[in-house]
Amino acid sequence: METIGEVVIAVLGANARGLPGIREIKSLDELASWELLVVVGDRDLAERVGAAFFTREEWNRFLEVYAAELTKESSRRIDQPPAP
Repeated sequence: METIGEVVIAVLGANARGLPGIREIKSLDELASWELLVVVGDRDLAERVGAAFFTREEWNRFLEVYAAELTKESSRRIDQPPAP
């Protein structure tokens, strides 16, 4: 993922665990127009605002997979020799 460190997902209603690329928001007013919004645990709100919806279990699983991918990507970068 080339956008590490840049916010690519804004999440409302759940913890982002401090992972890069994910920002927790407390209200829709904090949402920048270019961010992807994920609402966790409130399907009605997600449908009203046209956001992605996750259950808490789905969100936790997503974060596990996302964190694992970040770790793999970091390892790949360390293992690669510097470009000439």
